[in-house]
Amino acid sequence: MSDTKTAAHIRIPGFRIEREIGRGGIATVYLAVQESLDREVALKVMSPVLVAEPNFTERFIGEGRMVAQLNHPSIVTIFDIASEDYHTYIAMEYLSGGSLRDKLRDAIPENTVLNVVRQMANALACAHDNGIVHRDVKPENIMFRENGVPVLTDFGIAKTIGSDTRLTRTGIIVGTPRYISPEQAEGRGTDARSDLYSLGVILYEMLAGRPPFGTSDSIALLYAHVNDPIPDLPAEHRHLQPLVNATMAKDPDQRVSDCHKLSDMIYVILREVRRGNKGAVSAVRRADADNIPSAASVAGPQAGPTSRNKLRRFTIGGVGVLLVALLFAAGLRTLLRPPSELQLADVSEPESTSIDSAQPAPAQQGSEAGAASASGTASSPDTALRMQLDAKVANVAQRGSESGQLPEPSPVSRASPVAPQPPAKSPPIDVSETDQAPDPSTESPQRSVVPANDDDGVAPAWKMIKPGSRPRPPNRLQVLLSRAETQMTEGRVDDPAGDNALETYRQVLSVATDHPQALTGLDDIARYFLDKSRESAEAKRYQDAQDMVERGLHAVPQHSALLTFKKNVSSLLTAEKEFARAEQYYWGEGIQRDLALAVEWYRKAADKGHVQAQYNLGIAYADGAGVPRDEVEGLRWLRRAAIQGVEDAQFNLSLGLIFGPNPDPNGASQWVKMLAGKNYEPAFQVLGWMYSTGTGVKLSIKESIRWNIKRVMADVPAESSPPERVVEFWDRQLQSALAQTRLDQKPPEPH
Repeated sequence: MSDTKTAAHIRIPGFRIEREIGRGGIATVYLAVQESLDREVALKVMSPVLVAEPNFTERFIGEGRMVAQLNHPSIVTIFDIASEDYHTYIAMEYLSGGSLRDKLRDAIPENTVLNVVRQMANALACAHDNGIVHRDVKPENIMFRENGVPVLTDFGIAKTIGSDTRLTRTGIIVGTPRYISPEQAEGRGTDARSDLYSLGVILYEMLAGRPPFGTSDSIALLYAHVNDPIPDLPAEHRHLQPLVNATMAKDPDQRVSDCHKLSDMIYVILREVRRGNKGAVSAVRRADADNIPSAASVAGPQAGPTSRNKLRRFTIGGVGVLLVALLFAAGLRTLLRPPSELQLADVSEPESTSIDSAQPAPAQQGSEAGAASASGTASSPDTALRMQLDAKVANVAQRGSESGQLPEPSPVSRASPVAPQPPAKSPPIDVSETDQAPDPSTESPQRSVVPANDDDGVAPAWKMIKPGSRPRPPNRLQVLLSRAETQMTEGRVDDPAGDNALETYRQVLSVATDHPQALTGLDDIARYFLDKSRESAEAKRYQDAQDMVERGLHAVPQHSALLTFKKNVSSLLTAEKEFARAEQYYWGEGIQRDLALAVEWYRKAADKGHVQAQYNLGIAYADGAGVPRDEVEGLRWLRRAAIQGVEDAQFNLSLGLIFGPNPDPNGASQWVKMLAGKNYEPAFQVLGWMYSTGTGVKLSIKESIRWNIKRVMADVPAESSPPERVVEFWDRQLQSALAQTRLDQKPPEPH
């Protein structure tokens, strides 16, 4: 039974059913038009066989109501839920970009993988925050809008956290075996961490090109989820193995704590990779140092700590003792107060030192730390870790000052002071040579902070400083760097004057010429404008693209990627002007019409890659309009435009492959079928004729009637109109062939 015939049996008031687009055990999904608003929707209609079952109906309606509560850009939007004429349905957003399953057929770039997983983590975080566990996260349930934004769909077996339905009782397995969590496979019940595991399986599959435990939906697959170690990623993605381990740990308690944390981790990884640091493992550990297990701890039930882990903890503990001793001996005032009472405006923040690494790492996350201090809470993983560490060190020092002894510190993964909070409107800071950042290779990490008061019974810090000495002034370069990070985050990249990231980074470089963090910041600014320029160029706003390139080069004049793209944009901008000139000559707008001059200007623009000019040039050559007729040359230009997605070029190319000098009906049928599948109305008639004559396809009167009826039905609400320009020579041949076919198929008159 065809999709058209199936949809014809469905009648729901207010909706016009177009075709079936999906089918499951409980419901069928149709593409429909909501007539009151004239918009396309996906209409999920419950199977009539199940309508009589109250449990299924309640569950079906509950799904719609559950999703309707969730307001998130990456969760499908629900428009309506109702029962009409024995049909129970959910009207939801129509997602025309296909599913992640479709995209898995090809290799997906790593940045795209991380962005998709991060957006799904944000969507699941929204659901979990509202007490909903999806329980069936898989590629088929991740759809894409036309603009490429991924959307989480199909909450058909979701449950509210804490609910006790028949489908969630112990011993019942719910979910898709290939993406099921170990606790789901064992029927032990589910919570938000089960969705995290499923998302981790999808992450692995996108990176490796295959599911981690095979594709056969069998008992062996369930066993593998529970017992088999997590497989290694391919070598080119091995730096992301800790991220996979953090999401696919067998024990739910060993996974990353929640989807918010997972999203933060991926943000840090993307930032580090963007800055050229492929050591994303360290970025992951900084993002979630307390939650990410090692590969050994998540490999299987019997895995345990290795001798290397023991040695690492011993080393960290020793370094921690040495660090606390140095801080106590220096008599830092900061240690006498918890971090929440520090005067953040006076904080001196030297470049942070990672205990895990022998090399000093530049300070990171300035903007997040500033935001955290403003709100009183830790808004990022780095900030939270720093504040916890500061509190521990402060407590240790205070106990030591009272008892004269230093207790043995617990090992930590990173020591870094709290970043200062920049003001909303950043006043200029006087940076002199005496305020330059200390050399991290010769300076121990410490801070000088003036206490707010000394009324808490603890000896003031100034009494602990030796006579004749004075505390080191605040490191104002770090204040500037933190301010620049905040300005970037808030969109103040190169304006307004006096309060933008570009000027702030240049202020740092005026004192420390080769400061690595400031140089990285300038590169971030340049790439920000490069991305903006590419977006404008893709939207054919070439002047805007050129303006963005110029702003980027103002920040970094010799940025190689910007200089290269500037040439491309300049060429595209010139081509756009040449195309506009050609159109003037072709239509005679303001000047005398001259097809020869139009072809000349079309060729100039087409040579520079202007797609529409390539299409028009192909039409001109195939018809001999303004240039000697050359069908081969016309097909060459039409093919170039068709490959780049111009539907009118694809249609004319298919005509040329049928009626041109070198016929290729099979090639023509592929183009025509693709156009018909995209509801390109002019292709319906051609495809109907091809089926009626067996041209390029198998002869089928049934298919011929189907496409001819669709052409008639689409005359009024057609999604596309006939091309503005066609090859008249080929079109005349098509009309002649259509007339001859009608004549041949006309039944004889009765005698």
